[in-house]
Amino acid sequence: MEINTFGNSMNPTIRDKSVCRCVVTGNYEKEDIVSYWVLRENKIINILHRIHNKEGEQYITLGDNNGRLDEPITEEQIICEVPNIKTKLINVILNKIRWLKPK
Repeated sequence: MEINTFGNSMNPTIRDKSVCRCVVTGNYEKEDIVSYWVLRENKIINILHRIHNKEGEQYITLGDNNGRLDEPITEEQIICEVPNIKTKLINVILNKIRWLKPK
């Protein structure tokens, strides 16, 4: 499935108005970027953030560009995972390689 992003919470990894491929894996771990839902003011909101940690049955997420952790979520709230984006460091290295690569 494809997800259209909105906002800057995952900059520079995922930019505003990007389209991400998202898959259901059922196997979520630290550093995975996941789409999940939360209920705010009687509305279901979809969020795309990175798993920062797992505490028991709860996942703690964080946007790459955010300064504070999100409220804990459960696996039942996770919709899907954006594959192949594990760490910010890998993305920085890949971006540098692209710039250094001869044309």
